[in-house]
Formats: sequence, structure tokens, C-alpha cells
Amino acid sequence: MESFFKDMAMLKPGFAAQIKVICSDMWKPYLKVIAKHLPKAINVLDRFHIMQKFGKAIREPGNADIPFFNPFRRFLPKLFGMT
Repeated sequence: MESFFKDMAMLKPGFAAQIKVICSDMWKPYLKVIAKHLPKAINVLDRFHIMQKFGKAIREPGNADIPFFNPFRRFLPKLFGMT
């Protein structure tokens, strides 16, 4: 990505300043380059990796007091006639 910003700056001065929003995953090298070249842009992180990290965090042994979040939990009894 460093070379991308360098090449674009040569082709169009002020290129990075025009970027308002960027979408990326949570890979640290991407985040570092984005922070360096686009400090004012909003970085939208992808939902898959956010949910993956959230799921891992609530399943770690130190977080045993946090109940597992299941959005369908309230519908299961009705589906199986348990009400």
C-alpha cells in the first residue's frame, strides 16, 4: 500500500486528502498505512473480522461470566413449542 500512495501522489497531487472513507480488514499493516496516509479518513472495518474478534473475546476463559450472545435464543422456545 505504501507504493500505491506514492504512485498516486505522483499522478495526482493531493490524492490522499480527497479520500473521506476507506474500508479495510483489521490486518495491522493495513491499519498502520491507513493511519499514516489517511489520518482524517473514516476507516470502516469489515463486519466478519469484528464479529470474529467479538466471538473469540466472549469465549475466552477469563470472560466466562459473559453469556454467549445468540440472537435467536428468544425465538427457539416458540419454534419448538416450549412456551
